[in-house]
Amino acid sequence: MIKRRIGIGLGIIVFLAGLVILLFPYINNAVSKHIEANIVTDFQETFHVQERSQGVSGQISQYEDLYGALQTYNKAIFDNHQSEMTTASFTTFPVLLSDYGLNDYGIGYITIPGMDLELPLNLGADNQNMANGVGVCGYTSAPIGGASTNCVIAGHRGYRGTAKFRYIEKLKAGDLVYITNIWDTLTYQVKETKIVDPDDISDIRIVEGKDLVTLLTCHPYASGGKYRYIVICERVDT
Repeated sequence: MIKRRIGIGLGIIVFLAGLVILLFPYINNAVSKHIEANIVTDFQETFHVQERSQGVSGQISQYEDLYGALQTYNKAIFDNHQSEMTTASFTTFPVLLSDYGLNDYGIGYITIPGMDLELPLNLGADNQNMANGVGVCGYTSAPIGGASTNCVIAGHRGYRGTAKFRYIEKLKAGDLVYITNIWDTLTYQVKETKIVDPDDISDIRIVEGKDLVTLLTCHPYASGGKYRYIVICERVDT
C-alpha cells in the first residue's frame, strides 16, 4: 500500500512538472507582456502622452536639454558619415538618459498595428534593453525624426517565450509604424523589406534628406542569427 501511494505521488509530481514545462512559455509570455505594458503605461502617464495627443503636436515642453543633445548627436553622426557605426557599436548609445534624470522610462515606445505590437523603446541595443523591449542601435539616429536621420531599432526574433519581432514578416509596404518619444508621436510607413548578412550595414545607414526608421532582427526565426531581416520605413507626417 505504501509503495503504491509513493508511486502515485511520484506520478503526480512528474505530471505536474511536465505541465509546468509545457505551460512555461505561455506563462512567461503573459508575464513579459504585462511588464512591457506597464512600462508603456508608466511612460504615457509620466509624459502625459494621452493629454498631449489632444493638443498641439510637436511642442518641446520638457527635457529641452535632452532634445537638444539628441539633435546635436543626430547631426554629428550624419556629418561624419557614421564613421563609428559597426555591428559591435549597436549595444551602446552615446547619449545617456541617466544624465538627464531618466533612469526608468527609456526614450518612449514603438507601436506596430500590423504586428499587434507595442514595446518599450530604449537607447542602446544591449541585452537588458532588448529583454525589456527593443533598442535603438548605437551610432544610428535618435528616435526624434528630422531630415537625414535613420533610427535603427533592433528587437529579438522571439525571446524567452515572448514574440518581440518574431512575426516581422507580416509587415508589408504601406503598413504604419508609430514612434512615441518624450515630446511627440511620429508616423512612419513601411517602404521595403530586405534580408542581409549579419555584418552588412550598408542598408541601415542614413540617407541624406530622408527621415527613416529601420527595424532590425535575426532571420530566419530560430536560426541563430544566420541573416538579418530589415524593414525600412519613411516618415509620412512631416
